This record gives sequence, C-alpha cells and structure tokens, in this order.
Amino acid sequence: MALPPVLFTAVQTPLAQRLSARLDASQPIVLDGGMRGALAQAGFDVDQPLGTAAALGLDSRLVASIHQRFCAAGVHLVRANTSETTPKALSRTGYGYRAAKLSSLAVDLAVSAVEGCGRQVCVAGVLPPMQGSDDRLRGEQVAHAQRLLSAGCDVIYIEVVHTLREAVAATAAAAETGLPVIITLAVNENGNLSSGESLDTVCSALSGAGARGFVAAPSDPAGELRATIELSGMGRPWGVHCAGRTALSPNAYGERALALYEEGATLLGGESFAGPEHVRALVGLVPGAEREIRRQTMAPLGSAGALSNLPPRM
Repeated sequence: MALPPVLFTAVQTPLAQRLSARLDASQPIVLDGGMRGALAQAGFDVDQPLGTAAALGLDSRLVASIHQRFCAAGVHLVRANTSETTPKALSRTGYGYRAAKLSSLAVDLAVSAVEGCGRQVCVAGVLPPMQGSDDRLRGEQVAHAQRLLSAGCDVIYIEVVHTLREAVAATAAAAETGLPVIITLAVNENGNLSSGESLDTVCSALSGAGARGFVAAPSDPAGELRATIELSGMGRPWGVHCAGRTALSPNAYGERALALYEEGATLLGGESFAGPEHVRALVGLVPGAEREIRRQTMAPLGSAGALSNLPPRM
C-alpha cells in the first residue's frame, strides 16, 4: 500500500516572492525555450524510453549548458528538466524508485546555472499532466509537486494540459507547495480546451485553485488569435505560444512578443523551438524585458516586513 506524500511547510523563497511581485505589477517575464526542443537541437535522442530524463544521467553537462545559455540570453525563468522524472515516467524502464533523486538533480543543475550567471533568475519545477483515477491522479501530482518544492524550486510550471480535470488536479497539487503556479493550456481553433471549456471558464476555475499565470498553447493560428483575444481581457498574467507550423526567426519572434506585450501579455516566450538567440531578440524589443527580477527592499530587522528569516533557495 502506497504511503501518502510528505507535505513540506510552504515557505516561499525570496525569488518566489519577487516573481509574485512582478506578476502583480504586470511586468514582462521571459521564459526559456523547452528542454526537450533544446536537447533535440543539440543532437540528444529525446525519443528513447526515458525521454528527456535520460540526459540527467547520460549528459548532465548538456542540460546545465542549456540552462546557462538561456540565463545569459536574459530569461527571468528557467524550467528544470523534471517533466519526465515522475515515478510513472521512469517506471517505463524500471527506474521509478529514482524519481526523487533525478528530480533533485534536475533542479540542482538549473540552480547551479542560475547562481553562476550573475543575474536574478527563477528556477521553475515542471509538473507534467497525469492521468488516472481521481485519488491516484491527485496523489501522483501532489507527490511530484512536493519533490520540486523540497528540491529548491521558486515556482511550479505546469506543462501543457488538455482537459479541465487535468488542469484542476495539477493546479491544486502545485498550489499546496505555496509557490507561484503558472500553467500551460492546450487550446483548439476555437480557443477552448479539448474537453470543451472556454479559456474564461478554465482560468476562473484555476485562479480559484491557486494558479497565478496562464499560457495558451494553441493548435493552429485561429486558436492563437482567439486565445489572445480572450486572455487579453481577463486581467490576469498571460501569454500565448506561437502556433505556426515553422519556427520563427529570432527577429520575427521578438516582434511577435512585442505585439503580444502591447496587447497586455506579460508571460513571453516558452516555445519548444525557441533558442537563446530568440530570447535575446525578445529581450531587445520588449520594454522592460531587460530588467531582472528586482530584489525587494530590505525592512529593518525586527520589523513586520523584515526578510531576514526568509529561506535561501538552496
């Protein structure tokens, strides 16, 4: 009989608090490109049974270098390589018992890259959507989210979900960590989830469950346009991935990001095809994107707003 996951005390890191403040202030937050796409572009076989998790054991230097290059390009957030470090994903090759160790290693690689870049950059733990009965689904989601919290993440980034049920389960599990939660939603040509719900309905429900930011991943240009229209009027941090069939050039990528920013988007980037050169173009065009996540003003020791007792990220 499986033991219930151990729940850690929800205490945000200083960087998590700064990211929350940036979300509230509607300032641009630049995301890195996807780890899967970056590994594939580097020639790593991401279609093997362990998927992207294989790189943690076979080529951890490559994973670290991907994080380092995105940090140098100017991102505000890097996503740790944890989308396939769940027990279910690892059990395909009999390594389910190594979920905690590999998740921790993935976060350590991202944290090391961030700490060496000389900028304030958040580390996001990636929480993938999961399937199963309600109790099992929730248990797996909570357990992985808690692994990411204990490993030292500043934010939970929920990978593309396709149904409201998946989205609610993942968001509720992520929110239990007390960290900011950003979720990616797959939408069709009508701007709805595959289960039929509109973005307005979904985002309202997920906001109540604890989500802070929403990124639409449309299936085609029509869905991209519809998602942009719907999200721009919600008053919540949002972004929309490019739905084109071919990768944009860095200049076109930056210009698209600028157009989205002018519509109100603040969660910019994140597509799997985007490399450091795309990030640099985006940062060079979007006002405020070059500003790193600011340190909060330190209150006097002993005052109600003092940060002296906040934990480091490590």
